[in-house]
Amino acid sequence: KEAVQALERGGLFAFGLSEKEHGSDVYGSEMIVDDSTPSSFKASGEKYYIGNANCAEIISVLGVKKSLRDSKDKNKFMFFAYRPKDNPTFKNVKKIPTMGVKTAFVGAFGIENHAFPAGDVISEGRDAWDAIFGTVNLGKFFLGFGSIGICQRALEETLAHVKSRILYGRPAYEMPHIRRILDRAEIKLANMRLYSQRALDYLIRSSDEDRRYLLYNSVQKAKVSTEGVQIMHLLSECMGAKGFETETYFESAFRDVHLIPGLEGSTHINHLITNAFSRNYFFSADREMHPPEHGCSGENEYLFRARSGGVSKVSFAKLSDSFAPIRHAQNVSLFLKQVRRYRLFLLTLRFKKATDAESDLFISTGKVLSQI
Repeated sequence: KEAVQALERGGLFAFGLSEKEHGSDVYGSEMIVDDSTPSSFKASGEKYYIGNANCAEIISVLGVKKSLRDSKDKNKFMFFAYRPKDNPTFKNVKKIPTMGVKTAFVGAFGIENHAFPAGDVISEGRDAWDAIFGTVNLGKFFLGFGSIGICQRALEETLAHVKSRILYGRPAYEMPHIRRILDRAEIKLANMRLYSQRALDYLIRSSDEDRRYLLYNSVQKAKVSTEGVQIMHLLSECMGAKGFETETYFESAFRDVHLIPGLEGSTHINHLITNAFSRNYFFSADREMHPPEHGCSGENEYLFRARSGGVSKVSFAKLSDSFAPIRHAQNVSLFLKQVRRYRLFLLTLRFKKATDAESDLFISTGKVLSQI
């Protein structure tokens, strides 16, 4: 109720997960929660790179129970609600200088001997672990839509520029190489938009019985924002020096689009996650699985209780079914032939657990699945 009331009056929240020395390595967390007294806790530690750190009404802070600090058990984790306003335990708040949107506040802060009751515990143990990945999974999934918006606006500005730019007696837009570059950029952008919209359908329709969104989210996080970077590089070939002038939107877009995969910061991890679905995607088709209705809307309560893990139990429809209406097309026929050969290659891997020496291979197979 407190959170809802804060939202209704325009309040902001923050997610206190990462730390300066450990990033998002949650097992290395040094926000220690003293749990020696029943039903009463005391937290101390620091958090780094936290959005809204200066103005959040409530910060969901991840801590580690002191009694289980050295354990690898998920029971060590705890999320607690922290109210920084006028709180004397809120220390060393500062903005971290970043490129791009200068007004955005990404900050660092410390908590010193903050005592809180059991009522402020949001989740702990396995529930806290799942909350970590559920929040990160959703938050970073939607970063892809930011890339789409940036690229769409930059494309419009680029088109306006090349149509009005007269070179050698004709608009630059009429030059064949400019048209080819713009075509490539627009096709990539259309692919980004179509994929993201479809991935959103799987997310909204997800349930205990249908967790296919885990694959599509991983592909979204690994591919969509990085495709946005490639689009902006293509468009920069058309904008030329104009794209570096500060009165254009393009200048800030070219800088900001790199921030999104940078903020994601785990493209290689998402390719590894994608690879983990290969066995079921290619070899264990479930005839009962059907694509979700397109254009789904509304809230999905399942996402608030979704569990991490269990990738081996996620089922998919038969791959070739999606291509059945257009399989007569020459390119589609060739593509399906390549997929069949790729399946034979996967059989030679025997789906071993990736070791450090093999991680590059499994990142690569994850990239292939992303393309398919």
